[in-house]
Amino acid sequence: MTRARVNRSAARIGAALAILGCAGWSARAGAGQEGRADPADRIGVLEVATYGVSVAAGDKFEQSVEETLTGVGFRVVRSKVVQQQLAGSNYVAGCTFGPCLKEVRTRTGLRRVLVARIQGAGQTYNVIVSLVDTESGQLVSQVAVPCPVCTVEDAISTSTLAVVELLTKKSGAGSGSGGGGEAALGGGAALGGAAHGGRELASLSERLERRRRDARRTGWIFVAGGAVGVALGGGLLAADQTNPGMTSLGLGGGLAAAGLTALLWSSSF
Repeated sequence: MTRARVNRSAARIGAALAILGCAGWSARAGAGQEGRADPADRIGVLEVATYGVSVAAGDKFEQSVEETLTGVGFRVVRSKVVQQQLAGSNYVAGCTFGPCLKEVRTRTGLRRVLVARIQGAGQTYNVIVSLVDTESGQLVSQVAVPCPVCTVEDAISTSTLAVVELLTKKSGAGSGSGGGGEAALGGGAALGGAAHGGRELASLSERLERRRRDARRTGWIFVAGGAVGVALGGGLLAADQTNPGMTSLGLGGGLAAAGLTALLWSSSF
């Protein structure tokens, strides 16, 4: 076997191992997420209504909410999935509170759903997000986020943080004198103070930190294994054992790539 053919073979092996390692890590992380999730951690998005902004902005908001809540241990069911599950049922489109939500509970199994409204006029955006109990049809809590003189991206970022605050505070903690359960958030400082105050947020932070530690531990194990493989391959090549040396280099490179992927993923949340 020529050296060029050996190099190509080792490269293929290394690339395959990198892909398998990354896929294995993703599956492990996903399995861990599913294993910890319970019905209380499943949040459905029932509706994202947009006024004065594009439908794409509503989709971007929903994606931002999903990514952020997934990072702190929730499992988010997107509105498209919820609507698919409700297709052909007795659910009345447009129902966002009251007894008609029992059909949502029956067909989807979701205990709580989010109903969002994004309204824009010029450079002013208002986002209202309500958390509703599907069994009773009653409002659990609500946040209203004004964003004057800002971009739609700013409004989405601010309202996403508001959703985290909404889900981590105790039910009814935001009830005002009007009985609507609304917490008007005037700025990032007020939101930050509320978001970091409760025991539930502390619990979510602990879960997030555990996931980060697990990712880093796995990443370093893979990187260490990769370093050993590369060192062994170098030694074999020095001893003129080309085939096993290149194979070991490929294996080590694949493991190291998978480990680096896990480390990068752990720093993304």
